[in-house]
Amino acid sequence: MITSLDPEKVLAALRRVVPAGSEVVALHEPCFMGQEWEYLKDCLDSGWVSSVGGYVDRLEIMLAEICEVPHAIATVNGTAALLLALVL
Repeated sequence: MITSLDPEKVLAALRRVVPAGSEVVALHEPCFMGQEWEYLKDCLDSGWVSSVGGYVDRLEIMLAEICEVPHAIATVNGTAALLLALVL
C-alpha cells in the first residue's frame, strides 16, 4: 500500500528535533541537546553501531508513528534509501 505523506506533519516532526531559531541545519554538525551523549556511548559500549540494534528499532517505530504508516525502514544512507525505494 502506498500512502502520501502530509507535508505539514513532516515539517512538524522535523521542527520537534531542530533547535528553535535555526536557519540552517548542517548535516555534518552534531547537536547534543539532551541525552544524546549517553545514547551514543551506549551504542559504542554495546557494539550496536551499525544498522541494527535497539535504537534502530526504536527509530523505525517512532518514524512509522509520526508518518502514520504501518512500518518504516531505516537505511544506512540516502543512496541506500533511494535504491530501496526504486526497487520497491
